[in-house]
Amino acid sequence: CLMPDFTNPDTVNWWKSKIEERMKVGCFGIAMSDFGEDVPADACYDNRRSGFEMHNIYTLLYQKASYEAVAESTGHRGLVNARSGTAGLQRYPICWCGDPNCEWEDMLACMRAGLSIGLSGVPFWSCDNGGYQARTGHLTPELWIRWSQWSMFTSHVRLHGTEPLRAPWTFGDRAIENFRKYAKLRYRLLPYIYSHAYHAMKTSLPMMRAMILDFQDDPNTHNIEDQYMFGDAFLVAPVCQRTNKRTVYLPKGTWFDYWTCKEYDGPTLLNIEPALDVLPLYVRGDSIIPMGPDMSYVGEKSFNPVTLDVWLCSEADFTLYDDHEIVRCCAKKKEDKIFLDLDASEKTYMAKFNKTGCPIKVSLNGVDVPQLLSHEELKKSEFGWHFDPSFVVYVKFNALGSRSRLVLQT
Repeated sequence: CLMPDFTNPDTVNWWKSKIEERMKVGCFGIAMSDFGEDVPADACYDNRRSGFEMHNIYTLLYQKASYEAVAESTGHRGLVNARSGTAGLQRYPICWCGDPNCEWEDMLACMRAGLSIGLSGVPFWSCDNGGYQARTGHLTPELWIRWSQWSMFTSHVRLHGTEPLRAPWTFGDRAIENFRKYAKLRYRLLPYIYSHAYHAMKTSLPMMRAMILDFQDDPNTHNIEDQYMFGDAFLVAPVCQRTNKRTVYLPKGTWFDYWTCKEYDGPTLLNIEPALDVLPLYVRGDSIIPMGPDMSYVGEKSFNPVTLDVWLCSEADFTLYDDHEIVRCCAKKKEDKIFLDLDASEKTYMAKFNKTGCPIKVSLNGVDVPQLLSHEELKKSEFGWHFDPSFVVYVKFNALGSRSRLVLQT
């Protein structure tokens, strides 16, 4: 264990040179800038302060030097995975929770930690999926499955721990299928996640939000510690005990079960018994969720077309960010029409309108959009719409050149 003196400029330069060596062979970040909080109290630093005085600030200088080393040696964004820090840590993302035990109680404790640090101004946080310290027989397939479900709804996902190996196949076929289901959903949600990450960078609003943050006027949310908002659209309510039972609180407004599309009017309390492979997940009404294609790894396919998953009650908007463009999307329901307005974009879009009857007519900037007979035909086409009997309308179009207005006459 090495504890460099990060108050000494020569030490900082030496540390950065060591990180640069790793970056040159193809790394792009520091997977674990570990410890930092364990400096000896009787140490004497170059800035004449004792270890006792440096206890908190040392962790920040450690993350700062590591983050800058990555950025300077790669010419790109810095990236560290910090274990500890103090005020200012949010400048050197990301952070993870440390070493929880592999227990149901620790899973809930990790969730509380993530919500607390989010309320403290640190927007990017993750934890060891399944826990770190495994005692014999304690990390069961059921615990790993439940933990891996909600870990996909944190800013970053981390598979790490002592024996057994933290890989889905360690825990059997059911764990593999569960992991594949939620990992693929997360990959599809990357446009949503990236947009919220950009927003978090600008505002410090966390990706994983305690309920009180979004519903401050609702006293029922003030002490909720076992459910949270992921961005502004998803309410995530993990099962945190061995029995597949829990209570979910839905605040005022309209909510949709993401898996069944069942509609709820809040405020309401739900007593549910979800199967082991079901993470209770709800979408806030008046949400637009941008999604990418189904893929198995980042870069397998381009994020084009972008699916706009629209859950419309009256009016919704979303600003889609990527490294090349910023596109604002606005949807509105007015009498017998639904409007979707988009800024100019270089991409093609697939608008998915949930809980919507078959339109009489669909138009884009005043031009009629042709109706196609199947979803497969729509996927192969560049322009058209299709009505699914499950009361979903799909419209495919591009937004090149100027603002686009899509109109569904219902």
